[in-house]
Amino acid sequence: MDRKILRSQAAGAFRNNILAGVILLFLYVLGHNGFGTDDMKGICLIWGDGFAMTGVLLLGTAGITLLNRLGYLDWACYGVYLSGALLSRKKNEDISSFYEYRTLREHKKASVLPAVGVSAVWICIGLLLSMLYYQV
Repeated sequence: MDRKILRSQAAGAFRNNILAGVILLFLYVLGHNGFGTDDMKGICLIWGDGFAMTGVLLLGTAGITLLNRLGYLDWACYGVYLSGALLSRKKNEDISSFYEYRTLREHKKASVLPAVGVSAVWICIGLLLSMLYYQV
């Protein structure tokens, strides 16, 4: 594959993982009333747990992808890919159908490093916020 195509796929995967992490984080915080509390300790605890748990979930999806056990999640991942293409308003000519996406993933050419990078940053932010809970 051309380096330009691989770079655009890595950028798309990075963007999709950040988007998924932000959505999961906000769902967690919303479910635990993290927007309505005025206590700094509560804010650090809820947001820290949210970042850490979201990072673990993203790391889990990267692990599932690495182990090539993603068959039951293929349609959801292809939906995330399509939504990323719709959000960026550009069409990736390399993957135009679900079956091409699945073939790319089965040959392990789908990038996993962006998911690992985003999840590592998410977990570190969560740990820092959780440490702030004990300092405040």
